[in-house]
Amino acid sequence: ATAEIRDGLNDLFEQAADTAVDEDESPARRQTAIGLLGFAGYDAAEDALSEMLGPQTPPPVQLAAVAALSSQSDPAAGPLLLSEWRGYSPTTRRAVIDALMVSIPRIELLLKAVEEKEIRSAEIERDRKQVLLNHTNTTIRDRSQKLFGGEVNSDRAKIVAAYQSALELDGDLERGREQFKKRCSVCHKVGDMGHQVGPDLASIRNKSPADMIVAIMDPNREAQANFTTYSVVTEQGRIYSGVIAAETATSITLRRAEGKEDLILRSNIDSLVSNGKSLMPEGLEKDVTPQQIADIIRFVQTIKPAEKQPAP
Repeated sequence: ATAEIRDGLNDLFEQAADTAVDEDESPARRQTAIGLLGFAGYDAAEDALSEMLGPQTPPPVQLAAVAALSSQSDPAAGPLLLSEWRGYSPTTRRAVIDALMVSIPRIELLLKAVEEKEIRSAEIERDRKQVLLNHTNTTIRDRSQKLFGGEVNSDRAKIVAAYQSALELDGDLERGREQFKKRCSVCHKVGDMGHQVGPDLASIRNKSPADMIVAIMDPNREAQANFTTYSVVTEQGRIYSGVIAAETATSITLRRAEGKEDLILRSNIDSLVSNGKSLMPEGLEKDVTPQQIADIIRFVQTIKPAEKQPAP
């Protein structure tokens, strides 16, 4: 019976590989097949998954291949994820970075790629860098500090002082909306725009502009306990980071940038640690001017609390 089950699974994975690479199949069917390959042995999945990492592949199918490779524990999966780096879109690059941050060996591979200039530091977003800079593993943290530490001024009070000039500027609502969409919407939601990861910004709209500058440029000064970052290491060695979005007796759910969530069974948790820092990364001064901060503040001041839904 065991041999029959094994043979049946092998046939299933072989059919999935054929469907995954078949361009005549619908993207939805290909994505379903690719999802199955995440559970196949690496040797059975490698050829099909590698074929779908190229730029000719529809984005949803390509992202499904990245997710399937992320699920693979074989050491060869990491280098394969990086093999098409130069041809990846920004969305696929973010997915690949996330896939490389799930274990110590893959993080080491990512840092090596940055050290050897295969990946430019600027191609890794600030929130991902912050996870690496605050990593619970000392070696990872130290290597990340050498690569990215100089990008963030550790004297946040000095940065806040430098942006006080924004208080003298007139903010523009529409420019502020565009800056919010570009800089803030990965973790904050306003209306239909963005993702609800961080605090509801309607709760700070009545703060003074000076206090808003502190909240934006020095996010860890008054980080709310409900929105500090936690890192989970599982018994299998996989690493997850984010804010705690939900807890049950048997599981914990972490939410990260763009509203992505990871549900982890408590029975699989080896360690759960908070670094005491906000999910919002420091270092925004590299990307925005005082005028842009004034524009963002102007937009935030117009945010209205979400209407409560009537009880059924």
